[in-house]
Amino acid sequence: MKINTEGQIAIPLDIQDQLGLFPNTEIQLEVTNPRLRFAKKQRSLTSASIPAS
Repeated sequence: MKINTEGQIAIPLDIQDQLGLFPNTEIQLEVTNPRLRFAKKQRSLTSASIPAS
């Protein structure tokens, strides 16, 4: 895997499917030298997402 001139990488489709990564999916990055890890950003619960009783 290589980084392009814009600093982007392409995640293979099989890995995208495994992790449920779709266009506009937010991810978080963590640097733990010498590694870069990423994960899907967890959605936070807000009052807008909790149905009224």
